Amino acid sequence: MGDSLLRKAGRAALLVGVVTLGLGAWGHSNPAFAACSNPAGNAGDVIWNTASNTPTYCNDTNWVSFAKGGNAISWFSAATLPSLVNPSPSTNDYMGRGGVSISGNLAAVGVPDNAVTFAAEGSVYVYALDTGALVSTLVNPNPTASDYFGYDTEIDGNLVVVGAPDDDAGGSGAGQAYVFNATTGALVSTLANPNPTANDSFGGDVDISGNLAIVGARFDDPGGVSAAGQAYVFNATTGALVSTLVNPSPTTNDYFGVDVTISGNWAIVAAPDDDPGGLDNAGSVYVFDATTGALLHTLTAPVPAAYKDFGSSIAADGDRLIVGMNNADVGPGPAYSAGAAYVYNLNTGALVTTIENPEPEDSDNFGYTNSVAIYNGMVAVGAYSADPDGVDGAGKIHLFNADSGTWLGRVTRPNKQTMDFFGQGIALGDNVLAVPFQKEMVSGLSNAGTVYVFEPSLPKGAEPWATVGMGYYTGCGTRNGELYCWGQNSYYATGLGTSTGEQTTPARVGTDTTWDMAKGSAFHSCGINNGALYCWGGNASGRTGMGTTSGDTTTPTQVGAFTDWTYVDAEYSHSCGLRGTGLLYCWGSNSSGRTGLGTTSGTTTTPTQVGAATDWTWVAGGNTTTCGIRGGALYCWGSQFYGKLGNGLTSGSASSPVQIGSDTDWTDVSASWAHTCGIRGGALYCWGFNGDGRTGLGISAGNQTTLAQVGSDTDWTRISVGESFSCGLRAGGQLYCWGANFRGKTGLGTDSGSQLVPAQVGAYTDWIELSVEEGASCALRNGGTMYCWGGNGNGVTGLGLDGSTTGVEGTWVPTLVGDACAGPAGSNGDITYNPTSHVLQYCSGGLWLAAGPPGNGGAGCSNPSGSAGHLVYNSTHNVLQYCEGDAWVALGRP
Repeated sequence: MGDSLLRKAGRAALLVGVVTLGLGAWGHSNPAFAACSNPAGNAGDVIWNTASNTPTYCNDTNWVSFAKGGNAISWFSAATLPSLVNPSPSTNDYMGRGGVSISGNLAAVGVPDNAVTFAAEGSVYVYALDTGALVSTLVNPNPTASDYFGYDTEIDGNLVVVGAPDDDAGGSGAGQAYVFNATTGALVSTLANPNPTANDSFGGDVDISGNLAIVGARFDDPGGVSAAGQAYVFNATTGALVSTLVNPSPTTNDYFGVDVTISGNWAIVAAPDDDPGGLDNAGSVYVFDATTGALLHTLTAPVPAAYKDFGSSIAADGDRLIVGMNNADVGPGPAYSAGAAYVYNLNTGALVTTIENPEPEDSDNFGYTNSVAIYNGMVAVGAYSADPDGVDGAGKIHLFNADSGTWLGRVTRPNKQTMDFFGQGIALGDNVLAVPFQKEMVSGLSNAGTVYVFEPSLPKGAEPWATVGMGYYTGCGTRNGELYCWGQNSYYATGLGTSTGEQTTPARVGTDTTWDMAKGSAFHSCGINNGALYCWGGNASGRTGMGTTSGDTTTPTQVGAFTDWTYVDAEYSHSCGLRGTGLLYCWGSNSSGRTGLGTTSGTTTTPTQVGAATDWTWVAGGNTTTCGIRGGALYCWGSQFYGKLGNGLTSGSASSPVQIGSDTDWTDVSASWAHTCGIRGGALYCWGFNGDGRTGLGISAGNQTTLAQVGSDTDWTRISVGESFSCGLRAGGQLYCWGANFRGKTGLGTDSGSQLVPAQVGAYTDWIELSVEEGASCALRNGGTMYCWGGNGNGVTGLGLDGSTTGVEGTWVPTLVGDACAGPAGSNGDITYNPTSHVLQYCSGGLWLAAGPPGNGGAGCSNPSGSAGHLVYNSTHNVLQYCEGDAWVALGRP
């Protein structure tokens, strides 16, 4: 696929060989620049950074990493997911004027100008991102002309909040907002303007996080101050007012509430026309406690200036907030109103990084209204009136790393035209970018509108890992729809058709490319393949669901005929799974009531429904205990020993699901041999046996028989527990573990002692998924690389090690699984040019990652001369660059 330009060998040191390239011709000596340090290097030197798993170059005094993760910058290619098409197009619908919002595989799109019965009555459509299929239509509950229902639309989980700022409830144009069920389209609650007066524009901007919704009323006149603005936080499901967010310094035409966002318990309100320090329209942004309404931080531009509109757009994810300032003057000259954006830490209010328009021109409007998005460490900023490739006003979107500000490239509309104004109303999801194009002609109807959905199109051989599910002796994962398993082959648990030996690295199982997920266990495994349930391994206790308790199932075999399974958890001697209708099924050993089927004896050899409830959203099995979540409530069943059910009992068992407590905001739970942990409202709770500190409560003896909060943090997002330890993820992407350190189970770099409270594992802040088990644990980082740690016995870490034969009993820190790339062959640090995608790429963790935006190729570059793939150092701008084909492309920020 291309000639290797650089090749690095070894992984232990940071500096693993240096290639020095000068501007102009190969071998041209570097100018006399100041040298980089730690390690030492000169301008243009390229090294392999084992901490970030990226090539890094010296730009005079600093080491600059190639784009970390790499995936996002491949979004410039024309490859997209299906567009979200206006299902009932009319002329001048301007679909997407109300923005687009993403949650999981769902996208909600506002069409405020849609004329259903009345002109500009408004509509909202919910789509499945992967197929582009319409899921539901959200209908204006009280339609009248010019309500502009859908003027702003946001989705979180299965709830959608919709603003109708010109609704006349309580006064002409006072405004209203509504919350709907995303999948059914049913109205959940009405968010009424608490102080309605004419032209408040309540609902002009909305957002939702969990069960809290925020609504802005930018034209409200608090205290008689015209258009000073106001904002409100509501309980999304009941519609009850939770808090009123008051403009701290109200003056006329502040427009406080023109943009609002909420993340966890942080409610953020923009006032872009505020006058901080007496600077007209310099703008301010305020961070509040969502439930109390208390002001936490006041943010202004790092260098405030009049009429620059800091707060022109805002968005938040986890503890990160991005603030647009579309009228900022940046770049050489500087370029007037080219635009900038700023990322802040919501915990402290501190500035994290400054993001300037990387291709500044006058009046680009980079960061304008509804033109910033942030998700999982990535930032997207639209410049809707920019001129990509000389096309006047076509618009573009730039992508950045949220913490470093590293530019990852840009996205433009396919077949861009003059005055497209592409780049407003954008949304980011999990490897998805959605951008409305309001002017799209649909069925001959002008300005009907559509939404373009972009996904990565990586020039690589191996696909990123999508899921991982660990068992005691076996692990399984999926990548690009392919199933891989590793670990002990006994009982055919890996599905590889053999019951002898160990598979010490991930090996593909079968040839199907439609696997959704899979979970290993001790003696069997199960997975979901295109909605169908498959299991394999030892049939004892009926754990495979095959209708028998004897023999083995040697390869993945379908269980039953249902094709709407969404999740399955394979455990020691039983299994449980969920169907898309919210039904819970379990099978296997009924001992201790672990299947929840009302009995503590015998076996259930085929999947059997547990109760009649249809609102199960999660299930997690332990050795003798199982827990699940339905309707946000926590239920557990099985053995009550050690207090691991959390119901205050330490003996006996519960043979049917028992609700634990009365709270209805549980989002995750994980059970094991003697303890259980779960997440409620972002707070972490653990209960059961405290041995080795596995509950994280600071003690290592006795039983915690009821739910106990671990620490005071409220930003936990994921929990997974093994027999003697636990691990979790927090909103900032950090990985924490606690409990027994034996054989590196906690990943904290030690083999002895216990960690009694959660401790951060390493320094990475981009972990997105994890699955831990007593044998070994694995986790995924953003970009799809997999790291494993713990006991190497049976090859279950997937690192090519078998503790019983190599003597390396444990891997004490998370370690990258696989560093060999294919198509072409390469290893960590190799850099090649991909002539198909016209992009420089490097091998990292088994993936070829794009180091710059794919281009169109060409006959060669000039000034200096070079052909496709040439890598040189530009001493004028202190940046490493490569020839894309006919243009030099900078790697990282100069």
